[in-house]
Amino acid sequence: MEGKEKLKEEFNPVSGVLRITNLDTGEVEEQNHYEDIKPVEGATPEFN
Repeated sequence: MEGKEKLKEEFNPVSGVLRITNLDTGEVEEQNHYEDIKPVEGATPEFN
């Protein structure tokens, strides 16, 4: 396939960052997968 970029993905489960490296251009893109996660109401027990 022509024009297909060679991408290398590295995911860090601790920080939630997915780093995508374009091996052709050396360009690095980082996506934070945890910043969009909102706590679910009632999912966390409350200790009184």
